Amino acid sequence: RTDSTYGYISSPFRWISALTPKSRSIKKEASFEAVPPQGYFSLEKDFSDKGQVLYTSPGRKAMIRIGVTDNYPKMGLPFWSAALDDDAANRLYKAASSSSVNGSGCAFAVRSFRTSGETWYAVAVAVRDDKVLVVEDVFDGEKNYAEHYPLFESFLKTLRWK
Repeated sequence: RTDSTYGYISSPFRWISALTPKSRSIKKEASFEAVPPQGYFSLEKDFSDKGQVLYTSPGRKAMIRIGVTDNYPKMGLPFWSAALDDDAANRLYKAASSSSVNGSGCAFAVRSFRTSGETWYAVAVAVRDDKVLVVEDVFDGEKNYAEHYPLFESFLKTLRWK
């Protein structure tokens, strides 16, 4: 690849190619229980009515969304983690962190990136049989990422996927 000929190659997996920090990526609602991050506002009613954000920090410096999609092709967490990494690289996102977090009854692969501009973006996925749970967090700038990302991981630890 040369810089003068590079073009974004979208993921062959529709739900991954739809991921974006700009708007709600996964529209199908997930059934779950969780403790919202400390100090965040719950927008559950708006979210269930097709709102964009489920939980937000004051000033919308960090915003969490959750959805579920089909596990197609039926693969495990290592496959979907690698697919997320490949897609982020194709988008020229800069990797910030890669981790595993155990929720309440499910394991998450978590990736965070600096996208274009000042936006930082974290995506956590868990797999169960024929479904993939997708949890996104969007951060307004590096300072907010540094402050709120630990709250995101703590939130994931409380999440119980029903």
